[in-house]
Amino acid sequence: MRHQGQSIFRILSLDGGGVWGVVLAMALGRLFGKDTPGHEILRVFDLAAGTSTGSLVLAGLLENMTPAKIQNLFLDERTRRNFFAPTQNLFYRLLSFLGFIPRYQEKGKARAIRELLPGLKTRILAEAAALVPRPNSKAPLHLLVIAFDYDRNVAAFFRSKVTRSPGWGSGGESDFSVAEVVDASTTAPVAYFDAPSQLYLEKRCMRFWDGAMGGYNNPVLAAVTEAIVLGANPQEIVALSLGTRRVALPPAPAGETRSPLFRNPTPSGLLQDARKAATVILDDPPDSATFLAHVLTGGSQGLWSETDSRIIRMCPMISPVLTPDGIWKPPGNLDEKEFSILAQMRMDELAPAHLQRMVNYASLWMEDLVPNQPVRMDYDKLECEIGYSSFHAAWDAWKKAISEPPAIFRGPSFS
Repeated sequence: MRHQGQSIFRILSLDGGGVWGVVLAMALGRLFGKDTPGHEILRVFDLAAGTSTGSLVLAGLLENMTPAKIQNLFLDERTRRNFFAPTQNLFYRLLSFLGFIPRYQEKGKARAIRELLPGLKTRILAEAAALVPRPNSKAPLHLLVIAFDYDRNVAAFFRSKVTRSPGWGSGGESDFSVAEVVDASTTAPVAYFDAPSQLYLEKRCMRFWDGAMGGYNNPVLAAVTEAIVLGANPQEIVALSLGTRRVALPPAPAGETRSPLFRNPTPSGLLQDARKAATVILDDPPDSATFLAHVLTGGSQGLWSETDSRIIRMCPMISPVLTPDGIWKPPGNLDEKEFSILAQMRMDELAPAHLQRMVNYASLWMEDLVPNQPVRMDYDKLECEIGYSSFHAAWDAWKKAISEPPAIFRGPSFS
């Protein structure tokens, strides 16, 4: 794909979301084939980025796992319980009733990640990237995993190679193994794991939290920025941004206080606010990254419609739908009780029944029976303003973006 002598730069961006990461595996399976080896999927892209559970899915692809195998990792109860092993800290266990006290041991998670990624326990990102064949490109796949530096209070970017450009500065290559950077990126604090991830470099201990703590639960904006520093033309970037889920409820009508379909004011107070502060950044956080990436890549300029985007966002919305007669109802075949359960499910759900609910909902999403998250949306009316309101609409946009020449672009410049 050529435009004025330049190649289209393709990005794969994978969100965080805990065990909701099963949705990422299912989406990859639908888009590329559930039995397609991970390297065959990654060779489509110039850059792949992941945060938290997205980094784990990315590592699975680097292990050459198929989407089906990655999906089964999430569905295997033993694997989930190894990842979320109960903390041994007696003080935390005694205070667990508060709802925002660490429940899981970080050391157990680190051990579980090493077991899941046997081929990547010692390989650094650059070595893992070199395993992905890219016959049509001289450049290796660029990898980006995001965490939060606990001691410096800044986002931490683990790269497979140095990124530098005049006027942009320089970002270093990671010396940590893939398993280590995944451990760093998945250490959700406060209400989840009992300590920061600890990585050692020449006897120096470096501590990390989940990348969402730096505002990068959705890494697409960081990935687009990285691509530009690597030399990509912003308007020649196309990103496939896969999310785990987004809960969005319309405001409650006057007098409606009980229905789970609507956004009702919640009680405030010390405990309630502390609980919300401990989880809001990690568990279904607010997401502006997709729209900012859309702006950074030129918006709809050069595309067929002002609602089109170079950022192909695919993420199931847990939202009611409006019937033609103006009544809000649960999507698909759900009733209000089932909808309420889904809307309240956390990123650390362990019960098999809850994982099956996630799978069922993702299946409805991929059949266009539940909404897809747009790039920009009216959050009161739940109307798509920019982007694609259904899975297949987004999929069609992605297929146009990777066609030869890319049909998503308007005009003769790509011919």
